[in-house]
Amino acid sequence: MTLRLVAVLLLAAPAVAAEPVVLTLSDRASPPAPVVTVGHVAKLVGGDAKTREKMAALDLTDRGEGVVVSRKQVTYRLRLAGFDADAFVVSGADKTTLSVPKATLSTEKVVAVARVELAKALGKPLDELTIDLAQSVAVKLPEVTDDDDVAVTAVPNSPTVRPGRNQMNVTVSVSGAKKITFPVYLTAVAMEASAEPPAPKAKAASGKFAADAVLVRALQPVTMVVNTGGLRVSAVGEALQDGKVGQQIKVRNPDSKKVVTGTVVGANEVEVAVGGSR
Repeated sequence: MTLRLVAVLLLAAPAVAAEPVVLTLSDRASPPAPVVTVGHVAKLVGGDAKTREKMAALDLTDRGEGVVVSRKQVTYRLRLAGFDADAFVVSGADKTTLSVPKATLSTEKVVAVARVELAKALGKPLDELTIDLAQSVAVKLPEVTDDDDVAVTAVPNSPTVRPGRNQMNVTVSVSGAKKITFPVYLTAVAMEASAEPPAPKAKAASGKFAADAVLVRALQPVTMVVNTGGLRVSAVGEALQDGKVGQQIKVRNPDSKKVVTGTVVGANEVEVAVGGSR
């Protein structure tokens, strides 16, 4: 009787809800990649490892100095990915301000500019010359970010430039402010010009779509967007139907594998409602 009673009690006991993932936003973050993900701005604990990994990999925005990611934006992105509201808790800072990590300006970049300017001074195309670095660049170059306006200029040290060893005076400016000027020593030797000039690059096609044009094709990737209160959150989905502007079509969410209904608003772009499902 005792074992039977225990079994009945266990069957009658309510199922324990899965532990939610807790996302704690930092007040500042310096994402190393151009595309900012949830894992760049928040620390994820709780839940299971697979769920945390999926949440952390969700894209949020493009990186930029002073760009802000809010709690609401993270919440909408998780919901757009198909996570239920009780599957996560967003805490920590109300917003995360992004900054761009700095890196030292590469020696290769300044030497490349010096090579181009030396070729101009010699009056020959760069592809008709062999220009090698004659002496290592020993100066400490300034730290810059991807968003900095970096200008590198180079001029010959002598008004008379001939094949052989030459000194180029290189100046690095950041956002209009001169940071450093230093010499770069190059050796230039003439060589035979290339037999065939490089083929011109094809121009990208452009133009507006017709009013009755099919802007979304079935089984093709589309951008799913949520617009609410001036906030725009996007994710990549897979269209299950063709669609024109204003038509409602089915879209599969790759994060959750759920099918949602959205309205075609542009080329390969579908607007959906958070929580919308089949």
